[in-house]
Amino acid sequence: MTTTSPPSGAWRRPGLLAIACFLFVYALLQGLHLALRDSAWHAVLIDTLTVAPAAALIDLFFAQDGVAADGPRLRWPQGSLSLSTGCDGLEVITLYIAALFAAPVDARRAVWALVGGVLMLWALNQLRVLMLYGAYRHARDSFDALHSFWGPLLLIVPAILVFHLVLRARR
Repeated sequence: MTTTSPPSGAWRRPGLLAIACFLFVYALLQGLHLALRDSAWHAVLIDTLTVAPAAALIDLFFAQDGVAADGPRLRWPQGSLSLSTGCDGLEVITLYIAALFAAPVDARRAVWALVGGVLMLWALNQLRVLMLYGAYRHARDSFDALHSFWGPLLLIVPAILVFHLVLRARR
C-alpha cells in the first residue's frame, strides 16, 4: 500500500502558484502601463484606441452634437470631455489577462479567451464612454454614479462571467 503526500513546500501548491502568477503578470502589465504613461504608446492607447472610436460611436447616437476626436478629448461646439488613464479600460483588461495567465486552461483556449475577452472589454469600454458622454451632455446628475460605479461594473461583471465560462468550458 502506497500513500501519497502533498508536495513539500508551500510554493508547490497550485493555488499559491496561481496567485503568484496572477500577481506577477498583473504587476508586470501595470508597471509597463505606468512606465509608458507619457509616451507615444499612451497617446496611441488614449487618442487612437479610445477617443477616436468613441467619437465615431457617439456620432452614431448623437450626430446633432457634432462630437469629434481631438487628441485625448471629445470636442463639440459647446465644450469638451477629456479622457485620461482609466478611461481606456486597461485596469480591467490587465486584471483579465493576468487571471487568464494564472488559470488552469490549455493554451488554445487561453489564446481564444485572451483575444475574445480583450476585444469584448475594449468594445464594452467604448459603450461605457458613449454612456458617459450621454450622461455628461444630457443627464449631468447621473454622470458621477455612472462614472464611478455603474461604468466600471459594465466592464468588471462581463470579465468575471467570461473568465468563469473559460474555466468551465470543456474541450
